[in-house]
Amino acid sequence: MIKKSTFTKLLLLLFCTMGNICTIFSQAKSKLYLSYINTYAPLACKHQKTYKIPASITLAQGLLESDAGTSKLALKSNNHFGIKCHGCKRGFVRHTDDKRNERFRKYKTIEESYKDHALLLSNSSRYAPLFKLKITDYKGWATGLKKAGYATSRTYATRLINIIELYELYKYDKEEVSPKKAVKPVPKKEEFPPFIDKEEGVYPIALLNELECVSARGGDNLSDIANSVHIDATKLAEYNEVPLTYAPQKGEPIFLEKKKKKSYGENKTHIVKKGESMHSISQKYGIQVAYLYKKNKLTEDYTPKPNDVLKLR
Repeated sequence: MIKKSTFTKLLLLLFCTMGNICTIFSQAKSKLYLSYINTYAPLACKHQKTYKIPASITLAQGLLESDAGTSKLALKSNNHFGIKCHGCKRGFVRHTDDKRNERFRKYKTIEESYKDHALLLSNSSRYAPLFKLKITDYKGWATGLKKAGYATSRTYATRLINIIELYELYKYDKEEVSPKKAVKPVPKKEEFPPFIDKEEGVYPIALLNELECVSARGGDNLSDIANSVHIDATKLAEYNEVPLTYAPQKGEPIFLEKKKKKSYGENKTHIVKKGESMHSISQKYGIQVAYLYKKNKLTEDYTPKPNDVLKLR
């Protein structure tokens, strides 16, 4: 007969194993991303030798900034790195990013975009500290790019690292690894489908309660969102205080980082509406559920009723 303690340990092991399996499946590799990697890895490796920029970083930035070559900016101007055009009078396109109708550089070829990216990093003094890092230190490079102001997103470094690790792009940083051997090629028919919906899978990042979040679309699940924004699905579920199987409502904020203990917005209180729960209210304002209970001196068996007034800070 199995002892109770042994049975408990086996049960815990089973749950952990199942959790790992769920995480693996939730982080499925995109065929579009694999196709992009196979296409541009040789160029990234070439620039690594010339400009001393890790190939993994170049590829991860290209994937993230251009959504594997399918973003409007990439399609319209061959700009795969979101490089802006400050003060230029021609050779640019207008695109809404941090601000409306900003000027972004336009290139004749994608290769020109890759070269401009390499020149930007290697010639700018604000990126100079990165070149003191080892070529294999992709985490240091990702963190350094964010610190130097390459992107405004607070989760930029984390997302770059997640892409590099999911697609094993760090293999390209080792000179002895051939670009053709690092990632298994995908069939030709999978490469850049001509009629792909260019906005499919793209979630614009917004700020709510000083937190980065995206707006869920109808029919999506956490894994869909996690794969699109390059954040581990388990972490995404943890940040939003929901199970991995949770199906968000259309328009519901999904946070890319841990929610705060109180609201920093204009509203100090919230008047409960019909159908709202403590969790839905916590999502609306970016507050942890536990602190919403605590602020209002409520126990967890409390069920919000219409016209109840809840403190948000």
